[in-house]
Amino acid sequence: MSNIRYQRKSYCVLMVMLAVLFLISFGSSQTIAQTKVKELKWATFVPENAYDSPMSKRFAEDVERYTNGAVKIRIYWPGQIADVKEMVELTRNGTIDMSSSAPTYYPSIFPLNVTLQGFPMLFKSTEEASYVWRNLSRGIPEVQKEFTAQNQYCLNRANLSVYYTISKKPIRSSADLKGMKVRAMPGKYFSQIMESAGAVSLTTPISEVYEGLLRGALDAAMLTVQVFESLKFYEPAKYVSLPVGTLVAYWISVNLDVWNGFTPEIKNAFTRAAMEWGARMQESNISTEAASIKSLKEKGVQFLEFKDWEAMIAKAGDPWVAAKDSLIKDLKVDSAVADRFVKRWHELSDEYRKNYSSTGKQWKYE
Repeated sequence: MSNIRYQRKSYCVLMVMLAVLFLISFGSSQTIAQTKVKELKWATFVPENAYDSPMSKRFAEDVERYTNGAVKIRIYWPGQIADVKEMVELTRNGTIDMSSSAPTYYPSIFPLNVTLQGFPMLFKSTEEASYVWRNLSRGIPEVQKEFTAQNQYCLNRANLSVYYTISKKPIRSSADLKGMKVRAMPGKYFSQIMESAGAVSLTTPISEVYEGLLRGALDAAMLTVQVFESLKFYEPAKYVSLPVGTLVAYWISVNLDVWNGFTPEIKNAFTRAAMEWGARMQESNISTEAASIKSLKEKGVQFLEFKDWEAMIAKAGDPWVAAKDSLIKDLKVDSAVADRFVKRWHELSDEYRKNYSSTGKQWKYE
């Protein structure tokens, strides 16, 4: 009889333990699903027909999946809900929940972030740009603080392929740039390089470049070959030359009030989706560049050798020194912060080239 009672008691204890484990597991899996989160409005400056827009769609899908459907993101393409120059303010005040834009349109409020766009000659590849960005964003707190000051949290930034120059007439040397209106790279230093060659440096949203080339408001534009192909810039312009380097490009940010209202599980879901988005961007840029060059050549685009880019840079002065000077003198960044930022950037570039590009090893995006 005592054996039977013992067995019954053991059975009951076992069932209670299994029930507790189930409730813990079930409760954990339901934490995200039971969290009430509104549908988020995400305004982006990337055109829907751009080659990288599918990755934006994938990011939204990943967030919905990783949050078990608790968060749904609706993407608004350029002009649908916000113009480029309105995005920071609209995200700051909560009119939109998320935005993707580039610091180049707001240099005074994102000085450290925009400097990573203004010196493309310091990034030899998209992987190097990724390596520098991921480490700087974690190691220099002032990078994220620029977003915090605008009531935003930066999830990640894209890193693109090498920028080339597509033009309506052949450009083989600095002499050919004279008198041309060029959608160039941002920043005073790069503008000085263009102006020293007699070109007019313009900052034009990507969504306006095709029309600018077609109507004559632009003679040339600096972007990636994937953009040339996907947005059909090869229709009004048939020449490609002058590879200038690459940069740390546009961001994905979330209104800080929205971000702070997320549970830790939802924050983790966004962080995971954003890192995977960045890794896919890097992989796509590496894999599609050669394919786009081949496709453009088949469409009649001529790729020309440009002779004196290094000489133009040398004439403008050391870009590392220029980056620091620009932060302090033009963008009014504290000199100690500027020095620490540029010094670390330089160290990371040297570190990447020593450990990866010079050895042929591939860096794993993290």
